Amino acid sequence: MTVTMTIRFAAGSGRTLAIIASSGLLLAGLGAGIPAASARQAGTATATVANVRPGTQLWARRFSGPGNGRDVARDIAVSPGGGAVFVTGYSTSPRTARDFDTVAYRAGTGSPLWADRLSSLGRNEDEAQSVAVSPDGRAVFVAGSGFTAQGYTIADYRAGNGAEYWVRHYTGQGDNGARAVAVSPDGQTVFVTGTVDSEYTTIAFDTSTHAWRWVRKFADGRAQALAVSPDGSTVFVTGTSYVHVGGSAEHYRTVAYDAGTGKLLWTASYDTASTAQNDATAVAVSPDGSTVFVTGYVTGGNGTFSTDPSTVAYNAATGAQLWSSTYNAPYGRDWALAVSPDGSTVYVAGDTGANTIRSGPNYATVAYDATTGALVWESTYNGPGNGPDNARSIGVSPDGGTVYVTGNSKGKRSGDDYATIAYNAVSGVKLWVSRYNGPANGDDLATSLAVGKDGTVYVTGRSQGATSGYDYATVAYAG
Repeated sequence: MTVTMTIRFAAGSGRTLAIIASSGLLLAGLGAGIPAASARQAGTATATVANVRPGTQLWARRFSGPGNGRDVARDIAVSPGGGAVFVTGYSTSPRTARDFDTVAYRAGTGSPLWADRLSSLGRNEDEAQSVAVSPDGRAVFVAGSGFTAQGYTIADYRAGNGAEYWVRHYTGQGDNGARAVAVSPDGQTVFVTGTVDSEYTTIAFDTSTHAWRWVRKFADGRAQALAVSPDGSTVFVTGTSYVHVGGSAEHYRTVAYDAGTGKLLWTASYDTASTAQNDATAVAVSPDGSTVFVTGYVTGGNGTFSTDPSTVAYNAATGAQLWSSTYNAPYGRDWALAVSPDGSTVYVAGDTGANTIRSGPNYATVAYDATTGALVWESTYNGPGNGPDNARSIGVSPDGGTVYVTGNSKGKRSGDDYATIAYNAVSGVKLWVSRYNGPANGDDLATSLAVGKDGTVYVTGRSQGATSGYDYATVAYAG
């Protein structure tokens, strides 16, 4: 028997009021007593126990901070066991400019587990950017900029109840901010990277003692992304360096550190002589740890404004460049990257203006052979509004059969909607498209995607509320 449950949550209480099952069963107590952190959480969850069609929305949850203003979700992560989903970002309040807000949901139902607001209680721009979960699922790490206008903030929460285990700060003198956080495979070390004093600044924390293991600064530039090798021995950081190399003053710069000591192992630059700007935006490591993949975009020189995504592969041990591939996608930026579980294919997603000037940019998803860099397939998406469509995040199913892409897409009779797309990983054939239009029928902008171990797809971002500004909106889809 297939049972469909519709769960309605009340705003302001953090508790489940009623659960109505189509079979006539009444389930009580789900979500009762969950801390709401003085914020409103409201939404519906519709879950079918069996026979769910891929792409079906399972649940949607909204979160509004105490200021009832601008609440922007930046990143999402799923616990390794698949039981919980964690969302982080920032929200405004009457007393502060912006604060960290992190929210946890039950993965299966979307019912809230906890919410925590981390505030400097001043008029500071405290913005969480990235979230990661420990391998044992017991700890959640959040990193961003805040508490001073010139530093990192890193917080460790207990995954079960949201208790703050430790909070650390790192300050500098310039335009600073943490961009990415990752955990070692053994769970003993947390790595954070970003920019401090206009330099890549990467920090390793001991998760038990809360002490810094090491801090390393590198070059002139801004770090954007971080990845840890599968064996935990090496940390890879990528971003944009301003040190003049080759044909331009801005170029990809990827750095490898010994994870235990912070010793610099190698650096690699990618620069196209004909371009004026090269910005790396994402990094990933192959499952066997042998190859590092970096993607971003290159901007045309000689007065042109075209930007094309360029993906580069490096030998993980030496930093030697193995291949590079550039995709013709004028005006495309903010490219995301994922690697198939078997390591055979690299997928990148962003937006392209190629041959679509009337409609604005469209989603572009590209698959490359991980060994050679040869193009395997490409696919674009133009939404029903025939307006701008911007892909922002990408993920792969655990079995490697499906690639998921999300971002924002102009609706036919609405502003931007979340648009999440599934592709056959081998052929690039589009399998399904699911769109989310918030209650205000306004702009809904997805920023991050995560895939659970059961293949469920979770998407988060910011969405205009009917009686508020932007809220976090998190949606789960059957994969």
